[in-house]
Amino acid sequence: MKAENKKNSDTELTPVQERAIYLLVSGKSITDVAKEINTDRGTIYNWFMLLEFQAFNNRVRAELKTQCTNELLSLHTQALQTIKDILKSDNEALKLKTAIFILQNVNEFQTGLTSKKSIEDSCQFSWGI
Repeated sequence: MKAENKKNSDTELTPVQERAIYLLVSGKSITDVAKEINTDRGTIYNWFMLLEFQAFNNRVRAELKTQCTNELLSLHTQALQTIKDILKSDNEALKLKTAIFILQNVNEFQTGLTSKKSIEDSCQFSWGI
């Protein structure tokens, strides 16, 4: 069996299928991915019917989302300082819009569970344990 057709035991996908997912998650179109991996667009659409392909695609997207979230959180100090600077601005309209934005959005901030027990209970419920 060719190496390109041998499935990864972790993902149950071939290296070409995994590469297709990484390319798609990077923002490339199905047409561009098909050209790059030298396959037909229809093949990629068919791969999306495979549960293993869907699962790996979701996993890669979740990892990317976590990475992006962490990078955005690392900018929080700069963002807060910018907001503080705007609130000190001489531009009253800008200050008012900023204050209204803060008041409208502060309640949308979400936090996770805060006790070990509640996290364990949540995991047991969501995992069906």
